[in-house]
Amino acid sequence: LLAVSPALAQHAHELIRFGHALQRNGRVSEAFAAYNRITQLQPAFAEGWFEVGLAHQTAENLPAAVHALETGLQLNPSASHHLNAYGVVLQAAGRLAEARSAYKRSLAWSPDQAETYFNLGTAHEAAGDLEAALSSYRTALALDPPDEARVRNNIGGVLLAKGDLEASLLSYSEAVEVEPDFADGHYNLGNVFLALGRHASAQTSLHKALRLSPGHAKAHRKLEQVAAAVTTLTQQSFEEGEQLRFTQVRLATRNFRLTIA
Repeated sequence: LLAVSPALAQHAHELIRFGHALQRNGRVSEAFAAYNRITQLQPAFAEGWFEVGLAHQTAENLPAAVHALETGLQLNPSASHHLNAYGVVLQAAGRLAEARSAYKRSLAWSPDQAETYFNLGTAHEAAGDLEAALSSYRTALALDPPDEARVRNNIGGVLLAKGDLEASLLSYSEAVEVEPDFADGHYNLGNVFLALGRHASAQTSLHKALRLSPGHAKAHRKLEQVAAAVTTLTQQSFEEGEQLRFTQVRLATRNFRLTIA
C-alpha cells in the first residue's frame, strides 16, 4: 500500500464525493472525469482506481472495470470490499475460476462478509459445483445477511438442482415468509409445487408472483404449464373412468348371458 500525503488524500476524497453526487444526478460522464482526474493526479491512490472500476462496472464496460480494479488492488491488495467487487466483475465476464479466487481472497481478509459468501455461492453454482455453492450460501445465512430472502431462495435453487424437492420447497417457503413481496420467491415456490404434482398450490404461488410482478413472463408460462398438466390429468381421469365403466358393462352383460344360458 503506497503512501499518499494527507492533503492529497483529502483532495481525492473530495473528488470522490463530487463524483458520487454527479452519478446520483445522472451526470455519468462528468463523474468519470472526476474519478479519472484522481488517477491522473495521484496514480498511487488506490481508491481512485476503485472508483473508476466501479463506475465502469455500472456502465457495463467490463474490460475497463477489470483493468481499473486490478490496478487498485495492486496498490492495496487487502481491500476486501473491492476484491468482492472485482469478483463480481470477473463473474459477469464469464471468468468463473478467477472470480472464485477473488471472492476467496476477499474472505481471507474479511471472513465475516455475508455478501461475499453469497457471491462465492453464485460462482460455485454457475460452475456446477452444487455442494460448494450450498456450503457458501449456508455460511452467508449464518452471518445474518441483510437480504436473507435472496440467500434462502438460492439455497432452494441448489436443492432443487440436486433433486431434493421437499427441502427446496421448505427453503423457498422460508424465503417468501421472510419477504412476502418477493415475486421470484413465489414463482420458484410454484415451480416446486408443480414438480411435486401439487397443482392448486402451484397456481396459488404463481398468481401471487404475478400480483407482485404483473410482467413476470416466467410465471405466466409456468401457469400455462400448470393448466396443461391439470387438463391432462382430468382427461386421463375421464378416460380411466370411461374404461372402468365399459369394463363393468361388459362384465354385467357376460353375467347376464351366463344367467340366461
